[in-house]
Amino acid sequence: MRGLLTALTFITSTWIFAQILALISFSPPFSQTALLRIPLIQLITYESLFYHALAVSFVAVLVYVSIDILNLTGRAADYAIINATIGYVSASAGAWTIIMLRWNPIAHAVLYFGLSLSFLAGASLLLAISRYNVRAESIYAMKKERAIKIGIWLAIFFVLSTSLIGFYASTGSSQWGALEELERFRIIVAAHRHAIVTVVAAAVVFLASKHFNIQSFKGTRGLFGDIGLYMVALSIPAVSISTYATIPLGVAAHNVITPSGAIILQGSLFIMYAVMADIALENSHAHPIKNLFKDPASFGLLFTFFWVNIAVTLPGIYVALHLDKFVGLKNEIPFILGHEHALATLTAVALFLLALLRINNIGHSIKIVGSLMTAGYILLTGATVFYIFLDPEPHSSFAMPYIQLGIFLMLIGFLTGLIMMFYQLIQSRRW
Repeated sequence: MRGLLTALTFITSTWIFAQILALISFSPPFSQTALLRIPLIQLITYESLFYHALAVSFVAVLVYVSIDILNLTGRAADYAIINATIGYVSASAGAWTIIMLRWNPIAHAVLYFGLSLSFLAGASLLLAISRYNVRAESIYAMKKERAIKIGIWLAIFFVLSTSLIGFYASTGSSQWGALEELERFRIIVAAHRHAIVTVVAAAVVFLASKHFNIQSFKGTRGLFGDIGLYMVALSIPAVSISTYATIPLGVAAHNVITPSGAIILQGSLFIMYAVMADIALENSHAHPIKNLFKDPASFGLLFTFFWVNIAVTLPGIYVALHLDKFVGLKNEIPFILGHEHALATLTAVALFLLALLRINNIGHSIKIVGSLMTAGYILLTGATVFYIFLDPEPHSSFAMPYIQLGIFLMLIGFLTGLIMMFYQLIQSRRW
């Protein structure tokens, strides 16, 4: 099964890489005016289609990695794999057909068919996890296993709920997508994306916890792991519900969004601390720092969740407390886009590194991938903070070259990881 899941992860990740390259070809520095020539309403439509084409592909990889890490078997797990695969292929094909050929009823039908199958993949995965039998050597370890199971279940449930709300908002003349409800629709789009990105990031944290065997941690490491798991799990419903509460309540909902989102990230930080400590103390004959840095892929996966607090959480809290300095000003849109993309990129980097770590005997080349993607993410998000707060000019900002360099390093790391994954598949010949 792992060989098949690895092959599917490679194919889907390659498709994601190709879509990213297609978008970059229309963006600076490769094209300075291509996007400006597109009418605003059409540009928004294209952006939404591209977002969903990437999202369903990412969801497919998340399904594959989840089934591998949890070792899920049975008909529900098989349905999840089939639905996720056909779903992302159909949805991506439909979305890109609309982008290239504009209005096309057949392409729209294929798009909605793919999105529906992706939703069914999530529902099948939810059922498979519900049937997942927790096994552990001790009662203490079993409690952690149950916390991981509950956390992943909650994450999938609220992603599915958010998807249903997004579907409702985009259809019909009386729903939130109607012209007279444009302002509410703008809010629902922001809530939809932020809820999904935040909850999916929480799911990746639980999967990483399982991969690093956090259920076996004891002492201080075990305590940090326990606290982190429950903080993240309990905050998932709060951040999901409060995010959509912005529709009727407006800014007042941030009184819950900000602390619940911060709790998720701080809970993730506790988990990462516990795992880092375990890696550092793994080999008693070597220096702890040397142990920690010997595997840049594992370190990068863990460190990004620390770095996101500096580059995303703290700026986000500051903006939430000083909305008057951003709403309606020139740095409002850069913050909204930068904040959202920093979280989405964090999730993508963490999931790809986790997928690579699941492959046995991948060799020392994974260190290159971990180093490139970690360095690129740090540079990208760090420069974005300066761009948003100091010089939000897209064509002349001093931070823009550093942002582009960060993207370049991450893409090179991504490509190197795909080559490694393909080489491993050829060597194993199990797919």
